[in-house]
Amino acid sequence: MALESNPYSLIALYNMGRVLYEMKKPEEAFKYIEEALQIEPTDADVLNYKGLILMDTGNIEQSIHCFENIIKLDATYLPGWYNKGLALKLLGKPEEALEQFNEAIRLNGECEWAWYNKGNVLKELGQEKDSLIAYKTFVEVTNRHKSSDAKSTAKKVKKYLNQLLDNKK
Repeated sequence: MALESNPYSLIALYNMGRVLYEMKKPEEAFKYIEEALQIEPTDADVLNYKGLILMDTGNIEQSIHCFENIIKLDATYLPGWYNKGLALKLLGKPEEALEQFNEAIRLNGECEWAWYNKGNVLKELGQEKDSLIAYKTFVEVTNRHKSSDAKSTAKKVKKYLNQLLDNKK
């Protein structure tokens, strides 16, 4: 409805792109995100979705460039840091990815996805003890947030941690 009444609305274009992205239609979503960026090329939320779409469609280097632009515009924008970390991890650069997750955590220790992804990278790097600490922190942080989108992942991680503890007994 918003697009019909105001086809050039940044919010309408952004929301249409988000919805299409969530519906797993990245090519269609990208068109709306690009249109939104024509209106406001420095909007961090819109740039973040552009980066996510680029990452999901295999354009990892371009997604990293997008996330770096976000960080240059606003160094406190957490998704810029942890999504850049995800892209670097996909490129097979876990040490560089870890730096991004650590920066997101430094900016906000309650950043669930940074803790989760830090745990994944540490595990990949063979740092099992540190990965367990990161996963445990992820579960604790997620449990403190009443409306977290990470709750179902936290339950799986908690189950994994409990299995590890049971195996050590």
